[in-house]
Amino acid sequence: MKKSYDLNNLKKILTLSILILLCVTPFVALELKAIAFLIISLFGYLRSRKQVKKISIAVFLTFVFLIIIGVANDLIRLGDAEIKFPIYFFISVFSGLLLSQTYSAKDLIDANEIMVSKLIIVSFGIHALTLVFPQVLDFGWDYTYDGTTRKTLVFANFAFESGHYTKRFNYIAWEAGAAAFLLALALARRLEKYSKFDIISLVIIIAIFGTRSTAGLIMLFCVLLLYIKLNIKSILLVFLGIAITYPLLIEDINYHANEKIGNQNYVEGRYGRYEVTIEEFDLKDYVFGKGNKYYDDNYKFQNLGHWDSWGQMLQRYGLLAVLLVLLFILKSNLAWIYKILIVMIFGSQSLWLTPLAVMAYFSQNKEDYK
Repeated sequence: MKKSYDLNNLKKILTLSILILLCVTPFVALELKAIAFLIISLFGYLRSRKQVKKISIAVFLTFVFLIIIGVANDLIRLGDAEIKFPIYFFISVFSGLLLSQTYSAKDLIDANEIMVSKLIIVSFGIHALTLVFPQVLDFGWDYTYDGTTRKTLVFANFAFESGHYTKRFNYIAWEAGAAAFLLALALARRLEKYSKFDIISLVIIIAIFGTRSTAGLIMLFCVLLLYIKLNIKSILLVFLGIAITYPLLIEDINYHANEKIGNQNYVEGRYGRYEVTIEEFDLKDYVFGKGNKYYDDNYKFQNLGHWDSWGQMLQRYGLLAVLLVLLFILKSNLAWIYKILIVMIFGSQSLWLTPLAVMAYFSQNKEDYK
């Protein structure tokens, strides 16, 4: 029987697809995501009953060490500790420990490529329809995320700013940057696996432009630089894509030039948080961070908490956490393009304790990458 029809393989793809959805969906609270991650991981581990790898235990204990340091930092600095985030941190890495005995990060990447390939035409098609006929959004369901009311049409989510449709492609994610990451991962895996440029790949590329994510465009450039092969077919597909989407591309270029790179308020809002961190940190803070309670009571309360993973690690746990996480990513058995994409998205999105990221930390065995 062909692999695509193998029941066990189908179960694996469905399980990992659920984990990917949990990574980025705006419909499930963080606490419920952690519980679901734990349940799926426990179920998978109890079914396989594989012996836990020594390297996985070492990675897990390193993170437990970080969690303890964070709690101790709270107690020493403020005489009280914030418990909610350390519990979430522990559940995430413990779930990663269990799940990594059954699956690898590459399995998640494979499942993401399959899911994107199946959904992208429908999802981006819905998005394109709303650009031409915005009234289609009237049929969407309202939901609240990050203090704003948004809409969903199941296969595509839509964000609004001050009541106005942003026209950014969010795919099934909470935000366009997270969507661009999933799409870039899928494109890289698709080009790696099939060694050719096809219609699905073209739609994914157009969709990444549709996210209007600066990080997404940089990730796209990295993927194309590493994988695209210049032949007649690929060149024709590229020109076809440019011809079809030319008005959108021009609008996208103007958007990045005027609303992002050329917008001082955007630049200060996005990166001014690092200036605040640098001004407040002393040597001890750079090493161990300010702690979780200080983060919640000050940075988060004043809306100065970092949106990105690296900044959050620095504020909560210091350079110790940043360097350890970076080491685990770079030492993982993933192909370099995936390491690059993970490191890059960490500079834009808070994804460092989601299944996709945690599984990368635990993918330290060479035999996992096949």
